[in-house]
Amino acid sequence: MRLTLRGVRQAHTAADELSRHNPVLLLSSDLKRACQTARIIAARLALPFDHTPLLRERHWGVYEGRPASEGHQAESAISPNEAVPQGESRNEVAERLHRLLPLLAPAQGPIVLVTHGDVIREGIRLWADGPDEYPLGNGCIIKMSGQQAAPQPSWTLSRNSE
Repeated sequence: MRLTLRGVRQAHTAADELSRHNPVLLLSSDLKRACQTARIIAARLALPFDHTPLLRERHWGVYEGRPASEGHQAESAISPNEAVPQGESRNEVAERLHRLLPLLAPAQGPIVLVTHGDVIREGIRLWADGPDEYPLGNGCIIKMSGQQAAPQPSWTLSRNSE
């Protein structure tokens, strides 16, 4: 599935906002629309671009392709260690994010990550000081800043969206 015209506009808007932060690297989920979004942003900002499965959307198992509310309802009855049937647990997503941190450490400046809502929510739960629930929308920008040397980075968030 390709990005819609709205998705393309959101990527261009995000690139405009991100240009103010002088990013040095862009890393994306390897799923198709995330890569399409990342390519637009990388081209506009003249950034090196790579992708990784570590930023993939959470696998929802039997709930893939069904309304998100069904998966979230099933998830509310289980612990973060448990996966929905044939899917991935929240803790498995968190483990992927922990494996991503060493890839980001060498960057000498801001990094743009293009990923998916559940991955962002898990990052917020892991590292944000503040509410667990953060309003997200396609094309939104969440600024996370912290010290990589700390065992548990401390992040501050700001949100911009179309």
